[in-house]
Amino acid sequence: MLLKEGDSALTIPNLPPSPPLTPSRPTSPLIPQVNGYGGTRRVSLSSSLARQPAAAPTEARFATFTLAEKHRGLPLTARLWLQSRVVRAPDTYRSKGRQRPQTLANYALAADLVRACLPRCAVVFAPEHRRMLPRLGVHLLWRVLEGVGPAARLWANCRILELVEDSLKGNPVAFPVAAAAAATVIGLALLDNLSSTFFQRNEQILTNYVSYHMERTYIGIRLDETIPQLTDPIHTALMFEGGVFAGLEYSWSAGGGGGPMSWVKGLGRLLSGVIAVGSESYLMYRTVKSSNSYGTLVVMGMALIPTILGFFPNVFNAQPVDSWDDAKYVKSIRTRDAMNEVVLEVDYKQELILFGFKDWVMEQWDGARQAMDEHDLHKEYSFKSSVLNMSMINLALTNSVYVLLATKALVTNLSLGQINLHQATAVALFSQVQQLSLTYRDIWDATWWFGSFCALLDMQTHNMPTIDYDTHRDRRGMKLEAKNLSFTYPGADEPTLHDINLTINPGEALAIVGFNGGGKTTLVKALMGMHRHSGELLVNGIPLEDYIPSTLHARTSAIFQDFNKYQFSVRGNVAIGDIARLDDDEAIKRAIVRGGAEPVLEKAGSLDKRLYPWGTPAEHNNDVNADDVDTDDDEEEKEEEKTDEQKEAEDEDDDGLSLSGGQWQRIALARAFMRADSADLVVFDEPSSALDPRAEADLFDRIHSLSQREGHRATTIFISHRFSTVRRADKIAFVADGRIIEYGTHAELMALEGKYHELFMLQRRGFDGDD
Repeated sequence: MLLKEGDSALTIPNLPPSPPLTPSRPTSPLIPQVNGYGGTRRVSLSSSLARQPAAAPTEARFATFTLAEKHRGLPLTARLWLQSRVVRAPDTYRSKGRQRPQTLANYALAADLVRACLPRCAVVFAPEHRRMLPRLGVHLLWRVLEGVGPAARLWANCRILELVEDSLKGNPVAFPVAAAAAATVIGLALLDNLSSTFFQRNEQILTNYVSYHMERTYIGIRLDETIPQLTDPIHTALMFEGGVFAGLEYSWSAGGGGGPMSWVKGLGRLLSGVIAVGSESYLMYRTVKSSNSYGTLVVMGMALIPTILGFFPNVFNAQPVDSWDDAKYVKSIRTRDAMNEVVLEVDYKQELILFGFKDWVMEQWDGARQAMDEHDLHKEYSFKSSVLNMSMINLALTNSVYVLLATKALVTNLSLGQINLHQATAVALFSQVQQLSLTYRDIWDATWWFGSFCALLDMQTHNMPTIDYDTHRDRRGMKLEAKNLSFTYPGADEPTLHDINLTINPGEALAIVGFNGGGKTTLVKALMGMHRHSGELLVNGIPLEDYIPSTLHARTSAIFQDFNKYQFSVRGNVAIGDIARLDDDEAIKRAIVRGGAEPVLEKAGSLDKRLYPWGTPAEHNNDVNADDVDTDDDEEEKEEEKTDEQKEAEDEDDDGLSLSGGQWQRIALARAFMRADSADLVVFDEPSSALDPRAEADLFDRIHSLSQREGHRATTIFISHRFSTVRRADKIAFVADGRIIEYGTHAELMALEGKYHELFMLQRRGFDGDD
């Protein structure tokens, strides 16, 4: 729903409420224990951040929009963010995470974006976060001192050099005066070292606190994403750039991202840089003011030349030379990583050995690695000219001044300490100018990441659906009506589904059959609202998009061909089908039985045995030597002798139980059956592909029973290639090339003598042994 290309309004689902941080089962692999700062419970920023500040502007003051009409109803932050990505109006955008060029139009957008986002910063004054205000004040104090410190140390060094010069000229300096000057130099250096440790620790605590809450808020938004949003390129771009600000995504083109403190740190560095430039400029001014000679002006001018040239880094400074296109380098990295994965991961070994493509893997790896090395060589810094290099210019000018002063070509009444101060200040100014340039670039990038994060927050309450599915529930099952339903995958030229018109009545069992690649799974997912479709899809007579997604999902269960394998316990892998019953052993075991996964539970020995999703666990757990074999009595005796700590340590070191493909499918089926009793729609996509015929027959008996129960029934949709199970469905849809070409009961389709009849007879002849 978010930033849909064809819609007039975009939405993000509400953030989930903050879960309790002390779970009922702290040892569950699903719910990690989280400790708060100082032993106190952390409070999520979700609720306070999500509220739109009353003072936030709703219209732009400086920016001009060229967005398509469909986007004009978005919140201001979302419109500003989207406009910054426009390459060609109205709907051509730059890639996600790309830097925004520094144009007048983008400066206007940035100004409005800051206006719109700054009111959200008032969240730091919320009662639950006020304890961090002193740390924020300390952080700002550090930046002020960081700006003043260099000038103070330069002045102190100048002072002691002047005392040395006076003494060399025959004017002895009193010991207390010299000692005080030396103590000032040492004290300032010591203060800088000691305070840096304190201030850096304070910054780290502040960074950890802010990062935790921003990451948690962002994760909450990501957890509430819907499947259609994942296929929307604008939504994914907003999520990505919001993730850069949260510190969970990385922008290669913008040099990283820096996390949620990047903006604050950047502004702090800017503050210290401006103060440093100001204080160092004041030192130079005082030096010049104390001398009115022509030579002093020449010395000052020569010292400032590197600083002035620093404003033209592309001409007078070392620049990275990169003759490669970024896409080529990224392709090399991806190829290298893909080949590394094939070499290192156990899952690929079987086909690697069987098909013998190791030489090709090595060839691909060699090519990618050599290309990366060549790129790195090209990326080395080079100088436009050794004469124009900053360090050489600065060295030449400094020594030129000394030569002119030594030969009396320049006459000045500056002391040696003042000359040194002048030279050192000029060098420091040059460094500060360079640093300010980099800081400004970081702040420029961070402004857009901050803006994208604010846009995510503003979208949470924008045009949210308001209908609770349970208020329109039919206990006979869910009714689905598709009217001219079509779907096109992002980037595809042709639709995958074409003009689907279909009605599934409450409690019906619909079987979907057809050729591979015909669109069966896509159709099922579209009927479940998991694809952004055109046309109309009604659920119990109401447009699907009008329902609150979570209320609809709560009454739906499914297993797909691409089901997930989680590195959870048996309990976790099954119970996530209805997570509220994570501790209900009876419900979990009942689902395991219905899914045919009893052998898996017997193999595991316990619901809390962890499962291993990636091939075979560590080899040492599978190696058995003669000396390792113990009798049952020995095993029991050893088990009794173990302490509770040893048993707990063994549980933590457990590499998990490895399952076959069929066993994983049974676990996934059990997961789907966890919610089957309360679901109004149950979907099975090739649920028996890894099952033997008897297990398959038992499974479909249980599937069909869902739509034949007394009282509460469920509408059932399943995909299968085995027509012996399909014929029992109430209705059968034959899908080919994204269209329903035949629809009816088994008897009706057989009488039609079309594609269904043809495939049914082919399978029958296969079983009967006919030629």
